[in-house]
Amino acid sequence: MIQTNEEQNVSEIDADENEITIDPATEENTIYEFSENVLKELSNNNIPSIPSNYSIYFDRMLEERSSNFKEKLENELTFYEQGAACSLDDGHVYIEKEIKQSFAQIKSMLQAVALVYKNLKLMTNIINTHKSNLKKGSDLLTIQNTLSAFNEDLSKLNSLMDKHVDVIRINYEEVLKMFNLIKEQAVYDSVYDVYNKKFLLNTLQLEYDAVRRYGYKCSFLIVKPSEKLLLNVKNLRDKSTLLKTMSKILMHKSRRSDTVGHYGEGYFMIIMRHTSVESAKLASTRLSKMFLKTKITINEHEKEISTQIVGGILDKDKTVEETLSDALDLFKSSNYSEEPMFLE
Repeated sequence: MIQTNEEQNVSEIDADENEITIDPATEENTIYEFSENVLKELSNNNIPSIPSNYSIYFDRMLEERSSNFKEKLENELTFYEQGAACSLDDGHVYIEKEIKQSFAQIKSMLQAVALVYKNLKLMTNIINTHKSNLKKGSDLLTIQNTLSAFNEDLSKLNSLMDKHVDVIRINYEEVLKMFNLIKEQAVYDSVYDVYNKKFLLNTLQLEYDAVRRYGYKCSFLIVKPSEKLLLNVKNLRDKSTLLKTMSKILMHKSRRSDTVGHYGEGYFMIIMRHTSVESAKLASTRLSKMFLKTKITINEHEKEISTQIVGGILDKDKTVEETLSDALDLFKSSNYSEEPMFLE
């Protein structure tokens, strides 16, 4: 059972202590004016207006507008996004095709299995027929002829069965290849409903390359349950419930432009593009407080979700591997501190 206080804004973990708004008199009147201002802001910050950068700045600038403007703009966005909802990127199309082919192979397998079952029923009928013939005549010649005919029928049936088994084997191998291919391209952790470690590492590498090339700022947070809390978790079911609850909170309370994923072993990560370390520190503090407001029942006792958080900023002088190694080492050397910590 999970109990939470009043729902907070999606962008809460990245908001300032008091909501930042601009003078309503200077606010844009339409989505077109707002879009133009987003482009101007990108240009002023010497950031290319590629889709990913535009999306990040769009969300961040929208956070600064009044509630009325947000509502008005989101209504317009809903209208436009409905038209784009049916479009899929090439990756999704490719995976869908692979899945459809896999289902076709599975269908073929099931048809072969049905034929095997049909022939087994036929074999039963053959045996019953020969049994009946044996009862009618008991002389040696009749028995030999019956057994010979029976053996011939069995040989034909075995030949058919071998063909069906080959079809099943070939189709199974094809299905296995396709599913392994899909698994290799998977970007989602189906257990926690967030991105997987492979996608996180690829994203970090892309952001690191942007940091080196353009001087962008990219911060990250690694979040895990506190050791104190984990000591109270006595079984896998409770641990699974705890981690799934944390992943839901991270997904619902992060910005749309942030990347949330499961790094492995109960460690979650938030990659925060175009975010300074100062903003990441504020976000980590709010995130820690947000978890403490959430209650979860473990061993029939209500517990706060206390966490350990380590954050940092991608440094062009360190590789992604070195940065992650330093962050994970900080967890170990922190003496299980529940205060957010950051790499120097």
